[in-house]
Amino acid sequence: MVWCLKKALYGIKQARLEWYHTLWSHIQLIGYAQSRYDPCLHACDPENFTVVYVDDLLLFAPKKQLTCAKVELARRYEMHNLGKACWFLAMEITCDQVAQMITIDQQQYMTGLNSDGCQFKTSKIGRSGC
Repeated sequence: MVWCLKKALYGIKQARLEWYHTLWSHIQLIGYAQSRYDPCLHACDPENFTVVYVDDLLLFAPKKQLTCAKVELARRYEMHNLGKACWFLAMEITCDQVAQMITIDQQQYMTGLNSDGCQFKTSKIGRSGC
């Protein structure tokens, strides 16, 4: 038996670019706009945005909008909901519901680098005339 393969992405040089263009087109189609400052950030409005890293997506939105965004993405892609994000790209993510604040921290990553003998130089950054 011979199978005809309609589309394949894995194993070809253009796979990453093809995936990026495919996902980017769909995200635009459902109302997100790519940030001018970070190509991994796509925003629909100030309370509804997604972060994309290769084939991992973090969705940030109020519950109703979050559900709609998941449905729209699931129509096109096979997805697995991994629940509330606690870690992403060596960053710890915490959410304070009372303060309505999301905190992203790389302390554990930096501590690990420091234990490997890396030295860090810190400096205070400030602006005058603000």
